Amino acid sequence: MLISTSQPKGAIQQTHLLEATASAANALLTVDNLDQAVNMALQIIGETLDTDRVCVIENFQRPSELFPGWKILYEWHSRHTVSQIYHPQVAQGTYKGITDWYDRINQGQALSYLLEEMPEPFRSGQAAIGVKALHIVPIFIDGKCWGSVGFDDCREAKRRSTDELAVLKTAAACIGSAIQRQRIQETLLQAEKERAAELIRINEALQHRDRLLSAVAQVTKNLLETEDIDVAVPTALQAIGEVANMSRVQLILEFADQATKKLHHRITYEWVAPGIVPQINHPTMAVIDNDHAEVIVKELYAGRSIWRIIDDLPDVIRWQFESIGIKSTGGVPLFIEGRYIGAVTFDDCIQYRQWSQQEIDVLTTAAEGIGAALHRKQLVEAKQAAVASEQEKASQRQLTELARANESLRICVNRLADQLDSEKFLEHILLEASAQIGSYAAALFLYEDSSHNTRVMKGYVREGEVVPIKKNPEMAMFQVPISGNTCTFWETSLLRGEAVVFNLDDCDEQVYPQINWHRTQGHRSIVRVPLILGSRPLGFIGLCFREYRASLPQNIELIMTLAQQATLAIHLTKLAENSRHAAILEERNRMAREIHDTLAQAFTGVIVQLGAASRIVTDDLIEVQTHITQARDLAREGLAEARRSLNALRPQILETGNLSKAFNRLVSQMSTSIDTQIVCRIVGQVYSLSVDIENNLLRIGQEALTNAIKHARASEIKIELVYETIQMILRIKDNGQGLNTDSLSVVKGFGLMGIKERSDRIGGQLTIQSIPGQGTEITILITN
Repeated sequence: MLISTSQPKGAIQQTHLLEATASAANALLTVDNLDQAVNMALQIIGETLDTDRVCVIENFQRPSELFPGWKILYEWHSRHTVSQIYHPQVAQGTYKGITDWYDRINQGQALSYLLEEMPEPFRSGQAAIGVKALHIVPIFIDGKCWGSVGFDDCREAKRRSTDELAVLKTAAACIGSAIQRQRIQETLLQAEKERAAELIRINEALQHRDRLLSAVAQVTKNLLETEDIDVAVPTALQAIGEVANMSRVQLILEFADQATKKLHHRITYEWVAPGIVPQINHPTMAVIDNDHAEVIVKELYAGRSIWRIIDDLPDVIRWQFESIGIKSTGGVPLFIEGRYIGAVTFDDCIQYRQWSQQEIDVLTTAAEGIGAALHRKQLVEAKQAAVASEQEKASQRQLTELARANESLRICVNRLADQLDSEKFLEHILLEASAQIGSYAAALFLYEDSSHNTRVMKGYVREGEVVPIKKNPEMAMFQVPISGNTCTFWETSLLRGEAVVFNLDDCDEQVYPQINWHRTQGHRSIVRVPLILGSRPLGFIGLCFREYRASLPQNIELIMTLAQQATLAIHLTKLAENSRHAAILEERNRMAREIHDTLAQAFTGVIVQLGAASRIVTDDLIEVQTHITQARDLAREGLAEARRSLNALRPQILETGNLSKAFNRLVSQMSTSIDTQIVCRIVGQVYSLSVDIENNLLRIGQEALTNAIKHARASEIKIELVYETIQMILRIKDNGQGLNTDSLSVVKGFGLMGIKERSDRIGGQLTIQSIPGQGTEITILITN
């Protein structure tokens, strides 16, 4: 074999290679089609190097094999050279027999071998495609060996100089970075498509919820306005079934068999979707024996709704349900004056349905509306019977009161369907309830924490007028949350959904601290009506009277119905706020992650590569240096712009300053509206932390301040930001009532779980020291 040794040709040869590398890098950065860009770059390098074949080779691990593998992704070859990428035996392979090559490439070494220096069986494969000399330079991405670029000499065996291989390493790195950048972009594009699909799914769920809520409001309105129950209930069942995508909706009522005295449930009203088998006329399923459905009836008797798939039911009832196509079933119990009368049931015969809590809440409200209509029917029938036995004047007065109650409910339902301002709607409920029951004043309180002991007044009316809570001096004690033990008077009744009455003359001031305020207002009796969603108490409506009351008013059922409307409005408002806040926070976090993971890292990689090329180019190549400098400046501008976009997603209070200024501004804002003394102290020379750390420290500080003011009732709070060389410390200390941090419910209720999660997220060391009655100190240590 004829062997010629290619000696270094000095600065001219190195210049040609550098120019080719710059041209190849330019093609990789400017040509949109990656395949076209890489092939163009390989051709430029191959022709400049006067070689016969240039290949981009990717390494990959084979879990079931001992040796790693390699495969050719791109190839350029001269006119008279055999293609390797389409050769069935040598387009890919393993490092078996050449493991030392793999180790040296991973160490960043370039390889150069003549054919006779190659080991078998690799040498035979190379000889088959005409290789006389092989040169390999590694490709590193993010500090790891990604693969290599191979250069084959097929016309004559050539030795390549160290300088040539060094320049080719830069070209190889540019090619590898372009391929990796394209893959990252494809991955991000796929993630964006998946995110878009997820947002569509969420939006569809929200629209479905809104349709449900709108339908329930309309159903309630129709039940109130339609006098004929035989028309109102079937219409309501159809409206609920269609909007909730049900297969079957029924009203089933319990009755006792006259002969056997056994209890059964009979389908009284039913709506079915097209193609679904009706149950109301079924020979064996129109009437259900309570003994056969004991597991369901037991839950309904206890006042608990059921939401099951068919596989979770016992065999005896599962077989019956399967015979009429049921796959999932739900039921809401109905009670009239504390007595169980039946249930509204929902069947899905298309899919095994997992009911969401939102669906359950809305469907429960709809079922309760039907139960209220049945109760109203009983009241009407009772009043009609009274009309026959009482004098005409008394009968007309009762009918007038009933019409007035129905009109009141109809107006409230219309406002619930149309009123966008929940506070205005709740004020209307208070005015209507006070007018209907004849109270001197009325107030609405909501619970603020899971213990149900902290209450916030959300509305107050007196003598038919709305009293502004925040601006009225006599309402000062209600301008802040009120803590107290509510169990004494009514929590037991609350959980049963019952209203209670009590007289202030019988109350102990230690048990009911607000008694003096009520006495200054002339109040003697108070009726409390619970606001309950399912089994969750949300608050109550208090109705104040200036006369002594021995029992609940006769029209308390009307007030209970008004309270249900208020409960639904409160729940709708919370659902809307939670959905909006979650969507905003998720989108901000997603944008910040994408900017950091794509633009910022990509620009940083370009700057590093251009810096390496700049150091290799000699000083007399002014034109090449100019292009490299311009490209590096553009990349730095892009990196700065990406960082500005990332900073734009920070909390507004951090936008115009650092963390210490943000805390001072936060203290200033909070101090203007409360009597608590708040002091912020900065120790050491202030320096910047990462955006994520500053964001989370600020949120931790806000949560700790809120806890100290709202729950601990501290009169003095001290904040310290300590900037040291190796660490930064945030400390919040108050002189409040303290707490027992060993109690999980207390930790959750006072937001300490959120503080811990934020501290863990930024790698902080969290310490919470608190003694009941002696205050709390929260410390977060961040190591630099």
